[in-house]
Amino acid sequence: MNETLKILWIPGLGANEIMFIPLIRELNILYKNNIINNFIKFYDIEPYTVHSLEEYVNILINKNFHLLKQQYDVVLACSLGGMVLQILLERRIIHAKKYILLSTAFEGDSLTILSKIIAKIMYNIPVFLRKSLQRLTAFLYRFFRFYLKHVKHLSQMFYDFPTNVFFEAPNWIYCWKGIDKRILFNKNIFVIHGTSDPLISFKKISKIRKPNLIFLKGNHILFSLYPRTLAQKIKNFLEN
Repeated sequence: MNETLKILWIPGLGANEIMFIPLIRELNILYKNNIINNFIKFYDIEPYTVHSLEEYVNILINKNFHLLKQQYDVVLACSLGGMVLQILLERRIIHAKKYILLSTAFEGDSLTILSKIIAKIMYNIPVFLRKSLQRLTAFLYRFFRFYLKHVKHLSQMFYDFPTNVFFEAPNWIYCWKGIDKRILFNKNIFVIHGTSDPLISFKKISKIRKPNLIFLKGNHILFSLYPRTLAQKIKNFLEN
C-alpha cells in the first residue's frame, strides 16, 4: 500500500482551493487517492489597515495557525501564495520535506510593467466601488478564459475572494522587497514558471533564481492548462 502524501496548498490572489482542482485530480491518479489536502485560506481586512505583505502574512498566520503547525510532505504555493510561502520559510514557521513555488515573484520588482500599473490602479479604487468591480471581473473571466473546463467555478472563486485584499494586495506585492534570496537556493525548493507570464516577469525572476521547470510560452495559469504535466513533474521532484 502506498504511503499517504500530505499536501498544504496556498492559492493565489483572487483564488481558493478551486484553482487546484485539475492538479489535485491528476495527483490523485498518480498516488491512487492516497493524498491528504489542506488549504490556507485568505481573510478580508478593513480598507487600508494593512500596509505590507508581511503585515498580511501575520494575519494569515493567526487565522491558519492550526494548519501551519503541522508537518507536510510538500507545500505547493502559487502566485501570491508563493510569496506568502517565502515569508513563512524565512520566519521558519512552516515545516515540510519539500516546497513548490508556482508562477510566483521573488520581490516586487519581479512584476511586469502591466502588473505594476494594475497594482497602483486597484489600490486607489474607492472602497464603495470595489465589490461591483470584483463582480464584473468575475463575470468577464468567463469570456476571457472560455476554453477552461471549470471556468464557471473559477469565476465564482474570483467573486468570493476577500474584496479588500483583492484590491490592495497587488500594491503590497509591488512594494515587497522579498526575503533573504539565499533561502531560495535550498535544494528542497522547486520553482516553476512560464516564459510568457503576463503578470510576473520570467526574465526578472530568472535573474534571481532560475526555475527548475520552465513552460515555454506558458502564462500565469499553468495550474489550469498543464495539470497532467505538472502532476508528473511534482511526483518526480518529491521522489528524488
